[in-house]
Amino acid sequence: MSTTKKIIYGMLLCFATFLTYFVYTGLQYAYIASSYAAKTVCSCVFVSGREAKSVLSEDLYAAPFVKTEIDQANQSVSTSVYGFATAKAIFRKGLGCTLVNELTDTEIRPQDAFMALGFEGQSVTIVPSKELVIVRLGCTPNEDDFNRNQFIKDIVAAVK
Repeated sequence: MSTTKKIIYGMLLCFATFLTYFVYTGLQYAYIASSYAAKTVCSCVFVSGREAKSVLSEDLYAAPFVKTEIDQANQSVSTSVYGFATAKAIFRKGLGCTLVNELTDTEIRPQDAFMALGFEGQSVTIVPSKELVIVRLGCTPNEDDFNRNQFIKDIVAAVK
């Protein structure tokens, strides 16, 4: 193989590598933009009672490439960036809006609790139906040693 062909193949390999990297990174940023738009529109429309048109023009003016669909009946917002990076946010009365990621919206809606996680196992869990707030200040450097979900289930079960 001649030196010229080696140089051309090397350049093509470098180009393909850079192209792959930029496409992957671009999709990650597109997903972030789509998720941000879904959560923002959901909160502004269903929590704050704003008009969707004002939210899109005032809050999402820098992201005109995000397509937004608002479902008033299901109180949800779906977004996409050129059809690739899609996101969905749902409104739950008394709990606000949340992004739908690992669970479906039908699995999320009946949940009656939300949580904020902190450093080394610290957490705050709020269960509105039980009028319960659970605050854990313990230090758990190794998360494998502590089952947070079981801890919370045990406390909620103990409260009548």
